[in-house]
Amino acid sequence: MRESDFKLLYDLYIHGSLADATPILQGMGFSPDVIARIDAEHRVVSRTVFADGSESVTFSDPEFDEALRRIYAEEGRKLGQNTDIAERIATSLGLPLS
Repeated sequence: MRESDFKLLYDLYIHGSLADATPILQGMGFSPDVIARIDAEHRVVSRTVFADGSESVTFSDPEFDEALRRIYAEEGRKLGQNTDIAERIATSLGLPLS
């Protein structure tokens, strides 16, 4: 999974627009068996089985959410340290950068 795709899916997931974590797990390379095990070991909120036999699960797991938050925060930290993104945002908003 490309980093930009992961960030998009994570952003949607963390803000509640993507209630299902399955695409994130698939994109991270987890096999269907591993995803099924995660499903079995964690509180499942809902399960959808599609006509083609594929499944989509939504689960509530604070540890999984925290792991994704940490990954996302680390990538944001790298972005802030290794680019001029803060200056560009401040400039575009007409704000002084302190």
